[in-house]
Amino acid sequence: MQNFELFNVQSPEFFDFFDIKLLQGRAMNENETRVCVINETAKRMIGKENPIGEKLNSHWTIVGVIPPDLHAQSPLLPIQPTLYRTPQDAGNTNMAGNTIAYKYAKDFRKQTEQAIEEIAGKKDNMPTIGYISKIWKKSIPNTPNLSVGYSFCWVS
Repeated sequence: MQNFELFNVQSPEFFDFFDIKLLQGRAMNENETRVCVINETAKRMIGKENPIGEKLNSHWTIVGVIPPDLHAQSPLLPIQPTLYRTPQDAGNTNMAGNTIAYKYAKDFRKQTEQAIEEIAGKKDNMPTIGYISKIWKKSIPNTPNLSVGYSFCWVS
């Protein structure tokens, strides 16, 4: 059995939102199960030039390959062989460890991270998009073309 870091992708738009270009194959479709996208690091570990259609761990069929430069954990850690799957494939794990995946406009990293800290500190820990937009606009003023985009994902 091969060991992969598992990353639950909440929606197929995840890859588009983060401008992640597929090197091979396609992204997962809405409500699709038992399929995955892998990074190049996983592709090298598998040892196949074209892994599309291959089965992993008798469960997932590979439908796409992305570049290895997406950090699912801290950017201080080396990139691991990663399998991106749909949350439906996570089973009854309760998908603990919710994570906010975000990107920021050039030169706005600090303000973005401060806004995320405020959002994450909300008492019920389930902020609405309206609340997120309000905090975002307060934290990063004078950026009329900056809108709140979002992709909900969980790291398991």
